[in-house]
Amino acid sequence: MTAEAEAPDLPGLPVLPAGSDLRVPFDRERAVLDHRVGPVGRLLVDVEGGPGLVGALRELEGWAADPGSLVEVVAAYERVAAWARSRAVAAAARLAATPEMNPHWPATVGTPAATAAAATELSLRLGVSRRTGDTFVAMGRALDGLHAGTGDALAAGRLDWPRARVLVEALEHVAPAVALEVEDKVLARAEAMTTTQLRREVARVLEEIDPEDAADRHAHARTRRHVSRPRALPDGMASMTAVLTVEAAVRLDACLQAAADGARHDGDPRTVDQLRADALDAMGEVAWLQGAIGPVPSSVGTPADQSAAATRPDLPVRAAMGSRMPLRGPAGGRPRINVTVGIGTLLGLDDRPGELAGYGPIGADVARRLAVDGTWRRLLVDEPS
Repeated sequence: MTAEAEAPDLPGLPVLPAGSDLRVPFDRERAVLDHRVGPVGRLLVDVEGGPGLVGALRELEGWAADPGSLVEVVAAYERVAAWARSRAVAAAARLAATPEMNPHWPATVGTPAATAAAATELSLRLGVSRRTGDTFVAMGRALDGLHAGTGDALAAGRLDWPRARVLVEALEHVAPAVALEVEDKVLARAEAMTTTQLRREVARVLEEIDPEDAADRHAHARTRRHVSRPRALPDGMASMTAVLTVEAAVRLDACLQAAADGARHDGDPRTVDQLRADALDAMGEVAWLQGAIGPVPSSVGTPADQSAAATRPDLPVRAAMGSRMPLRGPAGGRPRINVTVGIGTLLGLDDRPGELAGYGPIGADVARRLAVDGTWRRLLVDEPS
């Protein structure tokens, strides 16, 4: 390619200087990568998400050779992804409004959730959970209504999907006038923040604008505290997430960190992350062996502690208050962990994987460890089927 080669002529994009070569930067002397952006990157940097940007990428991506321009290619594709997501959730909201998704239900059925049918259709078609389908519908409605400003930023690629969700969900139960004012103050700076920073900034601005309703907002947020069920990860691992009150999260974190620090002080070779995870596991194991969460019966707390717990039923269950939660399965009795594993695997004759109910396939070693202290039940199956 010579310096006289003609660059692509794309309508709506800045015109390149005559004789420019798209493969190299205009300024070859700059040493800092962040500022070394060639002509391709400069052409893409100001193009908003949408079909026009898709066309520009098709024409220009192959010309991007310098690191700065390749960074801009990645950023441009992310703007395309944000635009595509904005269109997807808008369509999900329209789907939820169709008559087919809102049939007349007999009185015996009760009152189904408004988006239940749409969420189910999206779940089946996309292979996602119904909660994700509900999120698509709710976000589509919000971005086309109260949070149209956030919707425009998402469609243009100035805001990505995770940040858009943070803005909308953080203001979900805020008075519309207050929500709009917070959005107006935060939106212009949201692109430069991480999701954690954005969440904190929304909370800070909300406190400045509407401090009187802080207690009500917190009371509502408390009702949504939860711990997820295990989510399968590769290689016999799983993840769980918890949404807790600040005091509960800080207390739990302090306990895990103190346990890890104590173990490290005593020469334990495990990493801090491993020790924190094992400490949390130990809490669950103690409760499993006791058959309850909370203090043992010999230390039930003082009458004053019990009185405080009785007068504040909204408080989380705390061992310090003498609260005790017996472990009960859905049908009563002790809870069970159900593992299906072949007799050959149990006896060490083979290493066929087992099946953990609610999780999926597990390795032979994991299946054997779970079966050690379990109650075995024989299940006779036809091997081919």
